[in-house]
Amino acid sequence: MTSQEQLQAYGDWKQSSSPEALQKVMEGMGGTITGALRTYAGNDARLTTRAYIIAREALDSYDPTKQVAINTHVMNSLKRLYRVSADRKSAVHIPENVRFDSLKVRNTINEYKDAHGEEPSDLYVAQKLGVSLKRLNKAKMAVGETTDANQTSEKGDLINSAGRTEEDIWKDYVYHDLDEKSRKIFEMTTGYNGASIAKKIDIAKAINITPAAVSQRITTIQKRLGEYQALPNTGPGIV
Repeated sequence: MTSQEQLQAYGDWKQSSSPEALQKVMEGMGGTITGALRTYAGNDARLTTRAYIIAREALDSYDPTKQVAINTHVMNSLKRLYRVSADRKSAVHIPENVRFDSLKVRNTINEYKDAHGEEPSDLYVAQKLGVSLKRLNKAKMAVGETTDANQTSEKGDLINSAGRTEEDIWKDYVYHDLDEKSRKIFEMTTGYNGASIAKKIDIAKAINITPAAVSQRITTIQKRLGEYQALPNTGPGIV
């Protein structure tokens, strides 16, 4: 696909917002993705899905008036793969015998509620305490042990991703990129990370917004999740 064809595909997508139009744009980035993986990630095919996700995010900041080719803009964004690759190599597994004090979780949640008048997301609590989402979930269920095989990274995806699909990884990244209120909505509507599913009115009370606002955010989340269908088949790249 030439630069002009890519720009046309981008324009069609911006006008229609259809998954089909987005898929055409993403397919046109195949060469750029391959080049970025080779240049920035040591040709690690496991990072292919992550690369496509970064590329999709780059579309939101693309400005046609600056007369920069879309693929050039995307390639610049894909420099993030340097850090992604390094993070994967240095990911620290939590030893099996490490126990998490569930009282710290409750204190963190209560402190946040006192300061903000609403429930924090699991990601906030996990980052605040410096633990994985998997370990946090077990702590909330009053289970104090975790295993190396089931650890999650700072992005919420399993370090050992065997048996997981690309769609599972996409859900992780959609969740991670939301703001605090939307993360909580994500958790309470999907059961993400073992959260209890709740009605919209209860979610609204938990995060101190109106039920209508909850519905609006759910619509936005569903649209973002639906964009997974526009990603090309990336094979084994589910890291």
